[in-house]
Amino acid sequence: MGLIKRKHAILKHADALAESRDQWIDKNRYFYQDDYAYMRFLINEGQRVLELGCGTGQLLNTLKPAYGVGVDLSGRMIEVAQNKFPHLDFVQGDLEDADLIASLNGPFDVIVLSDTLGYLDDCEETFAGLHSLCIPSTRLVIAYYSWNWEPFLKLGEKLVASYYR
Repeated sequence: MGLIKRKHAILKHADALAESRDQWIDKNRYFYQDDYAYMRFLINEGQRVLELGCGTGQLLNTLKPAYGVGVDLSGRMIEVAQNKFPHLDFVQGDLEDADLIASLNGPFDVIVLSDTLGYLDDCEETFAGLHSLCIPSTRLVIAYYSWNWEPFLKLGEKLVASYYR
């Protein structure tokens, strides 16, 4: 799979977190429930959905697609996702690999990249490669954590913690 050093580090990190990922999501339930609710607002149930960087498949399952495919670099994440959500399809691989993208059973109504953008080496090339999985009405939904909000989030955490003391 010819991964460069950075992707190797990402893969190793994701594989190490795979077993505890859903516990992290549960621990941060408020954030993820809100995030998933917004995604459900943007994406109707019963569509053909491709999630790139699917992790353990929680978001893809929440979207209730008629046909759902999740792709993740981490084989361990994919293993967890397949065990939890056998009604969805999961593929292990690099979403920047043109052969992998060509192997997916498109087209899709929606392509989701949630918290994935920062892991890409070439966003423009990746988006161009997704064209073969699209029809004119395909929606691309991108969500990404902005570090600019970090000071406000830390302040909020402190306020909530002091309130519950």
